[in-house]
Amino acid sequence: MKSQIILLLAFALSSLGGVSYGQTAYQKELDQLVEYRDKALAAAAAPINERFQSSAQQLLRRATQAGDLEGATKIKEAIEANARSSREGIKDIKKELVGTTWKCAPGKPVRGGLGPTFTFTEAGVQPGGFKYEVDRSNTVTITFNQGGTQVMTLTKGGSRLEFSLGATDHVYELVRK
Repeated sequence: MKSQIILLLAFALSSLGGVSYGQTAYQKELDQLVEYRDKALAAAAAPINERFQSSAQQLLRRATQAGDLEGATKIKEAIEANARSSREGIKDIKKELVGTTWKCAPGKPVRGGLGPTFTFTEAGVQPGGFKYEVDRSNTVTITFNQGGTQVMTLTKGGSRLEFSLGATDHVYELVRK
């Protein structure tokens, strides 16, 4: 009996705490469910969108090589439309990057200046304090302190950063928490 009263009192106090901050316990749980759903949908759609982008790029090359300007234009429009629709779930990619840590993929070379791991913060890329910008939803540009830049493409549903430096391909993967 005493444990039931304590449990009821704890529940009542936790409910009041949520109300005092302007958010009920149900609202907080609903927000978590919506966030989980959105992340799951993005993760499920990412491989499909990547496959489409890859195949459409190949098709675009073939149309261009064949000299079919009209066909190439339609393919390019479809590629851009797919990229726009796959970005709709991400409101602000820079905000999504803050707090993420990236590690050089096994078997790939480390990019000088970045080191084997780095983290995006609101102030820049650490270690190093480099500035960064997001040009499009999948393009990140890091500006090094000496003035050089590195453009990277966010792939695999936002879990890989890929780029080339000279003739060398580099890949960094998102470190899951």
